[in-house]
Amino acid sequence: MSRQASVLLPTSGTGSQGIISALAGVTASAVQTLGKNQMFVIVGVCNGTATTPGFHITFGNSTTSVAVPTATSYFIPFGQQTTFDLGPYQDSFQIFNAEATNTVTVNWMKLSVE
Repeated sequence: MSRQASVLLPTSGTGSQGIISALAGVTASAVQTLGKNQMFVIVGVCNGTATTPGFHITFGNSTTSVAVPTATSYFIPFGQQTTFDLGPYQDSFQIFNAEATNTVTVNWMKLSVE
């Protein structure tokens, strides 16, 4: 297993950050397309008293398909900043809110390597 030995900085410009605001309960977001070989950080919060401890994410390619996320997709706890590298084959992600009654807000930001 390798470790990253670089400093990640926020990327500036159009499309460098986004927010999925107040995603309704038991709902998937629209596909968020960032581009291939992009690194990004993502964090989510529950807008209420959480009944589930986080949200779910799937990855894919916007020109072929991004699997619709479900409660069994990769899980990210609320409040945890998680970094992903989309690599050369994937360019998009989609979020699923497993909360039955509360909305979820998810923020993401592209990163660059220095």
